Amino acid sequence: MFASPEQIEALRALQEAERGMVAVRAAFEGSASRREHAEALERLRQVEDKMRGLMAARQRISSAIAAAEADDAALARQQEEAQRAIDGAGTDYRSIETNTKKLNDLARKRTEAEAGLERAYEEMQRAEGLARRLADAHAACRQREQEAGQAFARERATFGGRIDELDAQREQASALLSDELRAAYREAAQRSGGVGLAELREEACGACRRAIQDGHLIALRAQAPVGTCPHCGRLLVI
Repeated sequence: MFASPEQIEALRALQEAERGMVAVRAAFEGSASRREHAEALERLRQVEDKMRGLMAARQRISSAIAAAEADDAALARQQEEAQRAIDGAGTDYRSIETNTKKLNDLARKRTEAEAGLERAYEEMQRAEGLARRLADAHAACRQREQEAGQAFARERATFGGRIDELDAQREQASALLSDELRAAYREAAQRSGGVGLAELREEACGACRRAIQDGHLIALRAQAPVGTCPHCGRLLVI
């Protein structure tokens, strides 16, 4: 395949630019700032999940306290009614006995209810303490995420600038190729995982390293200055 010396250099420059772009993208994917930002986001998400769970728990506790307080108030009213019945019973000893038992039963229930309320109040206090700690943790995680995000944005801009430079070099090199050379390179690069060009070195392909036997080598030299590796399909500079 015909190629002028300038076009051969353009092929080399084209591949170098594309290799550089692959390397830059790989470096960006594995960059420390990208990893740290992802970790900061994950930690923030975990804290926010805990905050949502705690909010639901506090609502549950609050509802339980309200219900228990309402029950206690109802029991207190029943106690008052039983005491009034006792006070107004006069010599009706059966009524006094019945209401006294009722009063004792209500007192027992109130004692149990008050113990349950005390436990609920303690649980709410613990939840409020945890809420304060989570709020502090959330603020710290948010600050860390913002700092990591800013560092990541700066590094992304740096990588992006390098990609733009390499892309401009690639387009400049590609513009020097003939349509035939450009299409052949693209096809070879696609077939070979992005490395479409190699050099013939000591009768072997410089990319796949496989030796080219005499018959193939003669045919290949006839394609000079650019041929195709019979093994891997890459363009070969002969």
